[in-house]
Order: sequence, then structure tokens, then C-alpha cells
Amino acid sequence: MSPARSPASPDPLAAFDYDLPADRVAVHPPDRRDGGRLLDLTGATARDRQVTDLPGLLRPGDLLVVNDTRVLHARLRARRATGGQVELMLLGAGDGEEVEAMARPARRLKPGEVLQLHTPDGVAVPGHTATVVGRSTGGAMRLVVRPSPAAAMERLGAIPLPPYLERPAEASDSVRYQTVFA
Repeated sequence: MSPARSPASPDPLAAFDYDLPADRVAVHPPDRRDGGRLLDLTGATARDRQVTDLPGLLRPGDLLVVNDTRVLHARLRARRATGGQVELMLLGAGDGEEVEAMARPARRLKPGEVLQLHTPDGVAVPGHTATVVGRSTGGAMRLVVRPSPAAAMERLGAIPLPPYLERPAEASDSVRYQTVFA
């Protein structure tokens, strides 16, 4: 795989860019959690393996880092008073009612604006709102979510699939995209 950008690029992540044919992207996770693929870079050439091969690849002294994070149902749909739709991606469960979030579109959202949260079908849910508090670092918004970020995610949230999958989240994604360690 060759880098998509020149090594002289000022982007520190440029070295990780490469061309990946669309037909090589798994749009759905494997039926069995241990059916995932694993790229073995221990030899002179890269080899395709399965996750079930991992125990045989580990040697005494190797460090195995376990990801115990949980995928939150952090994608919320909202509507402005003007009728415009907004997609929110909560960046955590927050402390109390305030949370950071990415919003699309974000540019026109102003502090004090109240967004009505709704179901994926577009039905407004009484008592479920997100009020814009202001902007945070990195383009994120600060929101007050009522009744709480956790309650909104539980009732209205969807799994935030990566955009390159080009498909909406499905009910099975709630289970299949969780790590076995979560």
C-alpha cells in the first residue's frame, strides 16, 4: 500500500494515509466475534490471519493492550425552531446535563438555541432537548441535554457508524460493534 500523500506533507498523520479499495472494507462485522481478520506483521511479509490465531502469535514478554471501551448510542437527531434538521454526535455521557458534541451543520447554531430531539423517524420527544451553550475546542459544541445525555442516548441514540461504511446503523450493530471486553 502506498501513501496517498507526499512524505513531505506537514500533516503528521499523512504517513498513515493509503489507498484502500472500497471492496476491501467490511461493511458489516463478522457473524462471530472471533471471526475478525488480523494482519500479522511479525515476519518479513504481512500475512492475513484470524483473531483466533492471536494466542499462538503472542510470546512471553509481549504486551497485549485490551480495549474496554463501549460504543455509545451517541448519534442523535434534532430539529431547530426553524425546522432545519441537525445531527448531533455526543462525545461522551457528560457530567450532569452538559456535554460536548459535534453538530452538523454547526455553523449557524448560536448559544441559547434550543434543539428539539426526535426519533430517527422524525417524531419529536417531549422533554428531550439540547440547548447550545457555546463552542468548545476543536469545533465541538457545548450542549445542555435534557433530561440528561445518558437518557437521550438510551431512548433516541443510534450507533455512530463510520461514514465510509455508507449505511445506516442496524439493530444488530448495538451488539456486533461492541468489543468482547466491554
